[in-house]
Amino acid sequence: MNITIRKAKVEDAHAILIAEQEIAETPGYFCSQSEELNEKNVIKTITTLGQSAKGIYLVAERDGKIVGHAFLEPLHLKSICHVAQLSIGVHHGW
Repeated sequence: MNITIRKAKVEDAHAILIAEQEIAETPGYFCSQSEELNEKNVIKTITTLGQSAKGIYLVAERDGKIVGHAFLEPLHLKSICHVAQLSIGVHHGW
């Protein structure tokens, strides 16, 4: 089974959102509630991290389908900008 890891693109936002909403339905798997998630925020995160020298947003693909995603996001306060938050989502079935 070959899985490809690549940088996320804005076009991936909808697939990521659907997966996050599904993951959020299981209590304890996700901090956000399903209804709190939206495509606009996913696009913003992909765009922001795509332009960042310190963060990154990645997706895992198998046969052209996104099966997981992860992003490393630096914290915004100047005194702790050397610290980053890692978020990983493994899509249902993977």
